[in-house]
Amino acid sequence: MDLVADANVVALQKTINRYAGPGGFSKISPDGTVGQFTGQATLKSLAWLTSNSPDHADTAAGLAAKLVTDTGAIDLAQITSSAAGLYQFLAGAADDAGLAIVNPPLVATVVNKIFPVGSAPSNAAASLSNTWAGLPMWAKVGVGVAFGIGAIATAKYVKKRHGGLGGLLGFNGSFIDV
Repeated sequence: MDLVADANVVALQKTINRYAGPGGFSKISPDGTVGQFTGQATLKSLAWLTSNSPDHADTAAGLAAKLVTDTGAIDLAQITSSAAGLYQFLAGAADDAGLAIVNPPLVATVVNKIFPVGSAPSNAAASLSNTWAGLPMWAKVGVGVAFGIGAIATAKYVKKRHGGLGGLLGFNGSFIDV
């Protein structure tokens, strides 16, 4: 799984934010990864164009249809792979509609200064969760074994150095002092 932010997705997310006010949804963080918020905002941007821009309505409706699976779920993989084309279409339509360029949410600005696009994941918790979900079972078992070995080594150290957890916490062998 790629943990580096995609510059095309960042451009798409920044462009989607131009539609947030008129489209009636909240701005999204341009973190370079496509999740549910980006998926929903993409569809809402296309829906706004379908309703408010006769010159772009048919194309927007066609794109929106391609970004939803047969079961009605948002196809995040399709949005990711089509990010450059979606960005170009939405940016051109936003320019035609006179939609202002907006600043991203503050969190994204701070995160992207710490982790510039292309260098590291900007949403570490989500990236860790997505990475864990994408790991094969053998890798998850390996992480569990390594964690278990570390826990055993720590327990042995605490027992040797402090006489056990009670000694480490300041207990004298019983919970009741008599």
